[in-house]
Amino acid sequence: LAWVLHASALKASGIQVGPLTMLPAAALYSILGLELIIILSASVGLSHHYRGGRQHPSLRLVATMAWHCRLSSVGRRGVWVLLAFRAASAALFAGTLVVITKDNPHSAQVLFFFTTWNFCLQLVYFVLASLAGARLLCKPPWALLESPAESMLASAVHALHSVCLPSSLLVSVVLWGVLLPQAFSSGDERAVANILSPVSFMQHAVNALLLLADFSCNHILIDPSSLVLVVAWITSYVLFEWFAHALNGWWTYFFLTLSNTTPIWYAVLALVGVGAHVLAVVLSKLKGRQMQLAQEATAETGVHSSLAAAGADVGDELESSTSDYTEI
Repeated sequence: LAWVLHASALKASGIQVGPLTMLPAAALYSILGLELIIILSASVGLSHHYRGGRQHPSLRLVATMAWHCRLSSVGRRGVWVLLAFRAASAALFAGTLVVITKDNPHSAQVLFFFTTWNFCLQLVYFVLASLAGARLLCKPPWALLESPAESMLASAVHALHSVCLPSSLLVSVVLWGVLLPQAFSSGDERAVANILSPVSFMQHAVNALLLLADFSCNHILIDPSSLVLVVAWITSYVLFEWFAHALNGWWTYFFLTLSNTTPIWYAVLALVGVGAHVLAVVLSKLKGRQMQLAQEATAETGVHSSLAAAGADVGDELESSTSDYTEI
């Protein structure tokens, strides 16, 4: 369909299009489409294979602080701290989007970049995570059951976190490892200036650091079964880019252009995306072990405290009995 739209756009612009002229483009679209189907099918199979052991999202899971945040890690103050951090991050993200679109005659083109897609998704995550924390604070401590709306909110926060963190790592690696060297080698000073601008640092470095900080503070663990969400998110952008190019004739990224090396670039980007997700899963494994050790230490400390209190009570009773015997 993207190939048909591309041919229609060429005809509308007055370019004569014949079957032999469009044959290379049709072959490339077929190869790339088959490659996307294979990548997406493999991610579905892997996610189904590793579906066991996943977390069950709840407001207490997504809105409370984790073990190693010693500052108010237990109780409502910890929820307040995490809520304040997420609300401030959401305000920072929203302000950055306003700066990007304000007084920019080409602000509509910003929506064609995968960076903007991820940045908007990360804004949605921080907003919903803030709402989850606010909702948890409004509930009484004894209310353990959650409504269907609260469960949906917690599930949405959990799923968004599982996509936003790997995607932010992917975008950062592509920009600093691919686009910046390509801009330097091509001598495009404007592209270099845009990449090294404060807004670019906000979208390709600060946001990843904020998501990593949020990941280190919450109880959310990214499991392998969420790989299909990351791959589906990236694939949806690629399909959008195909249709956008078919309508306006403009490729957002040079490695998406139709050439003999495009299938290789697709495979490399898929490997980088899967690698970012694997890194997030490994960090979650380490985080889960540390959380378990902290819970065991806390439980052991509680047992020792209980035994010490019981021993103190027994000692008091023995002392009082001894004093009574002395008086007798």
